[in-house]
Amino acid sequence: MVEQTQIDKWKKEHGKVYVARPASDIEVYYRTLTREDYINIMQESQTSLNMDPELKTVQLCVLHGFDIDSFTKRGGLTTVIYEDIMVKSGFVVIESEEL
Repeated sequence: MVEQTQIDKWKKEHGKVYVARPASDIEVYYRTLTREDYINIMQESQTSLNMDPELKTVQLCVLHGFDIDSFTKRGGLTTVIYEDIMVKSGFVVIESEEL
């Protein structure tokens, strides 16, 4: 669990901060994707065939709780967190908790 003082720092820097719990043993704290972030990721994905937009988005937005080894071993975690980020960034609707 992340201390409230850290959450407050993130909120001051990024605005809204969320926590997602995709599994009983995982808490992922993240910020939303800005329009500029989104454009940059989409442009990079068009020029680099090896770039994974989902993974790039998760790496960029997750503030705490992202461990690439855990995420790749549990195949769907990156996608689940990506989808939650996209929801809170205004692309789709899903339920999560604002901190």
